[in-house]
Amino acid sequence: SWLNPYPNNGNCLPAMRVGSQLATNHDGTKLYVFSGHGSCDGNQFASSCALGSPWPTDVGVYCWLKDIWELDLATYQFTNVLPVNSSSVVRQGAFSYDYQNHTFYLIGGNAPTASYGVYKPYAMELYRFRRNLDTGFLPVNFGGNAPPAGNSAGTSIYDATRNRIIYARNDGIWALNLGATVS
Repeated sequence: SWLNPYPNNGNCLPAMRVGSQLATNHDGTKLYVFSGHGSCDGNQFASSCALGSPWPTDVGVYCWLKDIWELDLATYQFTNVLPVNSSSVVRQGAFSYDYQNHTFYLIGGNAPTASYGVYKPYAMELYRFRRNLDTGFLPVNFGGNAPPAGNSAGTSIYDATRNRIIYARNDGIWALNLGATVS
C-alpha cells in the first residue's frame, strides 16, 4: 500500500521538485535526488525563485534547483550533498551514482533558457562529482565514440559488476566503461 512518509509541507530544503533523477547506494538504504525543477511550495505560479535559477512555465516559473540530496530511507531525513544552485550543474541530463567510488555522474542534457519551452541545445558531455573530494561537477574525458548529441537525456544506472554506466535513451542503450577510459 502507498505511504507518504515525507509530505509536501512547504519545507524549502529540499524544495519540492519534479523531473529529478534518482540513484541509490549499494544496499538501497540511501536515495540520491538530483536537481529537477520545483519550488518551496511546489507551485509553478511564482514569478521569481527563492532557490535555484528560473525555469519558465506557461504560467510562471519553477526553479532549476541544480543540487543533490541524500535521503535516508530508514529515517526519511535529508542531507545536502551538493548545494542548491551549484554553478557546476550546467545541464539537466542523465544522472547515476558509482557507489563503489562515491562518484556521481551527469551525462549530456540540455538546460532551460529564460523563455518557456526553449532550451539550450542538447550536448553530449560527461561530468563527475566525487563526494568529499570535489566541490562540484567537473568535465571528464572518455574514450570511444560517444552517443550522438540527439535530443533526449534518457536515464542511466551504475553497473557495479562491470564498473560501467548503462545509459538508455531514445536511440538505444549505451555503456560507458569507467575503468581506464575515464580521466
